[in-house]
Amino acid sequence: MARLRHLVCRPRFLRGVIVQAVWCELQKRGGGWAKQRLLLSTDPTLSAVEVVEAYANRWCVEMCQSWRVLSLMGVHGNTSAAVAALA
Repeated sequence: MARLRHLVCRPRFLRGVIVQAVWCELQKRGGGWAKQRLLLSTDPTLSAVEVVEAYANRWCVEMCQSWRVLSLMGVHGNTSAAVAALA
């Protein structure tokens, strides 16, 4: 379960770019709510759910790509070399 709040806005730090801002809280398995996250989309026509889904899909792609790059470099696991290679 998730709680979402959203609005279309023009944040000063983005210098006039109009965005869909979505504040997302996910329910923890043991009860309670995880830390609130702010997600931004430069497509203001997307719904809050579509923005969250896009981030979820992108996160999976990023993680898969990171592990692929590390394996090509011959770096495996959670070693300090793996962490340094991603930085």
